[in-house]
Amino acid sequence: MAAKKLCLIDAYNQIHRAYHALPELSNADGLPTNAVYGFTTMLRRILQEERPDYCAVVFDAPGRTVRHEAYEQYKSSRPELPEDLRVQIPWVRRVCEAMRIPVLELSEYEADDVIGTLARAAERAGLETVIVSEDKDLLQLVDERTRVRTDRTRTHLYDRAEVERKFGVAPERMTDLLGLMGDSIDDIPGVPGIGPKRARELIERYGSLEQAIAHAHELDRYQYGRNLAEHADRARLSKELATVHTDLDLDLGIEDLAVREPDAEACREVFSTLGFRRLLEEFAPRARQADGDYSLLPDEAAVREAFAGLAGGDRVALLLLYDHPEPMRARPIGAALAPAPGRSLYVPLGHEGLGADNAVSPEGFVALLSALLAEGTVALLGHDLKSTLLLLGRFGLDEVRPELDVMLASYVLHPTRQSHALEPLAHDLLGLRLPSVKDLLPDRHSSLAAVPAAEVARFAGQRADALFRLAEALTAELAAQPELDRLLRTLEMPLMLVLADMERRGVRIDVAYLRELAGRFAGEIAALQQEIYELAGGEFNINSPKQLGEVLFDRLQLPAGGRTATGGRSTKAEVLEALAAEYPIARKILEYRELSKLKSTYLDALPACVNPDTGRVHASFDQAVAATGRLSSSNPNLQNIPVRTATGRQIRRAFIPAEGSLLLTADYSQIELRILAHLSGDPALRAAFAEGHDIHRATAAEIFGVPPEQVSNEQRDRAKVINFGVLYGMGPQRLAREFGITPKEARAFIDRYLNAFPRVKEYLERTVQRAREEGYVTTMLGRVRHLPELQSGRPMVRSFGERIAVNTPIQGTAADLIKLAMVNLHARLAREGLRAGMIIQVHDELVLEVPEAELDAVRASVREEMEGAIELDVPLVVEIGVGANWMEAKG
Repeated sequence: MAAKKLCLIDAYNQIHRAYHALPELSNADGLPTNAVYGFTTMLRRILQEERPDYCAVVFDAPGRTVRHEAYEQYKSSRPELPEDLRVQIPWVRRVCEAMRIPVLELSEYEADDVIGTLARAAERAGLETVIVSEDKDLLQLVDERTRVRTDRTRTHLYDRAEVERKFGVAPERMTDLLGLMGDSIDDIPGVPGIGPKRARELIERYGSLEQAIAHAHELDRYQYGRNLAEHADRARLSKELATVHTDLDLDLGIEDLAVREPDAEACREVFSTLGFRRLLEEFAPRARQADGDYSLLPDEAAVREAFAGLAGGDRVALLLLYDHPEPMRARPIGAALAPAPGRSLYVPLGHEGLGADNAVSPEGFVALLSALLAEGTVALLGHDLKSTLLLLGRFGLDEVRPELDVMLASYVLHPTRQSHALEPLAHDLLGLRLPSVKDLLPDRHSSLAAVPAAEVARFAGQRADALFRLAEALTAELAAQPELDRLLRTLEMPLMLVLADMERRGVRIDVAYLRELAGRFAGEIAALQQEIYELAGGEFNINSPKQLGEVLFDRLQLPAGGRTATGGRSTKAEVLEALAAEYPIARKILEYRELSKLKSTYLDALPACVNPDTGRVHASFDQAVAATGRLSSSNPNLQNIPVRTATGRQIRRAFIPAEGSLLLTADYSQIELRILAHLSGDPALRAAFAEGHDIHRATAAEIFGVPPEQVSNEQRDRAKVINFGVLYGMGPQRLAREFGITPKEARAFIDRYLNAFPRVKEYLERTVQRAREEGYVTTMLGRVRHLPELQSGRPMVRSFGERIAVNTPIQGTAADLIKLAMVNLHARLAREGLRAGMIIQVHDELVLEVPEAELDAVRASVREEMEGAIELDVPLVVEIGVGANWMEAKG
């Protein structure tokens, strides 16, 4: 019968290893979690692979130890724990507690001593012991029943033979070895001039430290021999410091370390808080499927009776199932209504196939829902309600003002969260595992509409139930953070209705022009391809980075500009741009790439995006994506159409208004720099805006010390780069690349800028310091972004956090500003009975489709609402253009 096993885990050793091995991780609240996650996965792996009968996690006790009393310099050079690691230590302890793994520490002694004492006690009890640590001091404990396990790149077990092979001495002589060579990690001095190799030789020759000292006179012809004789006491002290105590009074027995089942509830709580979704699934059996009274409404009479009952409640969660990812093309399959936790009603609307029995038509359902919500006593809850309202709006739903969208609530509360989808939210916040559509479908080609309504009722009911519960949980969280609650209810929720209207309107596309342009681009791409082949001396796959690298750097011997993550020669844009001035083939490849990307992404794709029913493109404007608060767009992405190149601008020409209308573009002028002037209070920056000066020319005049009228175009261009570079935390290295100068010269430019605008410098420093103290930054409208990166022990990560700390209050305020302007403008256009409406939003720019007769009124409304959205200490300026297409309007 195999002996029972004890596992002893060196806590700080493994925590440090995880911290340095894993990239920056944090939970939804910005708490750093990489060390906790790495430690937890290690602990799980140990329990699974070693299957110990007994286990303990051993910490070093805080404060001085007996070794400090013996040697004042012991571990004196150890740096303090980085803040982002220090805050994780209590969570490691909570993980151990939840998994019911004993945590041990003993005042005045180190973890090694507790481990050593337990290992020897286990040996006397006939147990095997596995010590988990990278610390070579613990190798002295290795014997027939005790091994040391390391997990750096692969599992490695040290038994007696492996210790001798690796270090050249038996385990019991490791302290002699350390006495001679010392240990810089622990500030154990050793003997001057004796390193690992010489120490091994001395132990091999004389057998022990004491014998080596006794024979030091035989080595006095060598400096290290004289050092050994002179520093014998130091060697003995070093051995003492390295020796693990194995006879401590721990006041516990081996049975106190028996492995037990994890505390499922505690695991669910701690892993949910930390955001460890996979571990939550594995360690928390309480993560379960929602269960309740999920009813199917089989006919119209049942539906009407159910709606009469809903009218007596105060809120209802609506979950809509539909058959296409785009709401403007989809048809509803069914709707689940949850009036309370644990209860839902499923209304089949669009089931198909044999035996399909829909209770009411989509139009009938919308009429009942409209009547229910029209009274204003029943609040509507949902997830991604924009899509739901957009789809139901096609069947007559109008003038609905939902109470809460849980996707937007999650986004406002936790903007850096990886996903705000219903499934992960239910899992992380409620401990519920929602079934997926795949669970209901026999194969990937099947449609949910073909599944019998009775089967779908439970699936939809579980989701609606989870939605209702999430609304309760997030409402409580918002109540504790009134600034964010106000941001959600006065900005994001109203904006959701504005975006739904924009998506419903869509934008008209000149398909014939796109096809003509695609043909022209195809000819230019083919011509470029032939030119590249000629310059390369033969044909190859231009789209293959590997083949391109071989051609450029092997065949043509161009200077390589860096390596990829896999070790190949980089052919990314910045490498080619650096080569383009001297090597025509690099310039041609860049042109080829630009045209190819534009053709495939827009010229070929946009016509396919045209909705056959409306003849328009209905892009989705997404609120819950960018942590800064900016909107993004998809299907298609209208925000990535290049505007700086002539070819990119030609694509905007394809966006046209309806007959009898024009496109109006309204773009905030230098909004982020104006916000910087307001927040910093810099008098020179404020004066330039207040007096209507060209801000880049004014900046150049300050930096270069010349009158504004004498500023050259090159000086203005450089000032523009620095102006925006300051907002994004651009350092000397990046600026040097932009200008083609040395980093020292670039640093001088930045210093000149900050000296010219001293209040800007003060603001930047103050913002970073406050963010470091509070752990987050806010926009002027109260949007919050947590910044755990500022507490990182890694300079590169801290630097990134500082850039985000500086940029978020500015870019985030700009994002909030245009959102607020959109909400106000949408309301004003409706109030004034105008048919004009917004159709596109790109960062600081709005595009409206305006009937020609309304042009003057709309132009005035747009300017007033955008320039008056919030009050700054400098004027807001909006540049407005009008044209027969987007390119013409933009100018």
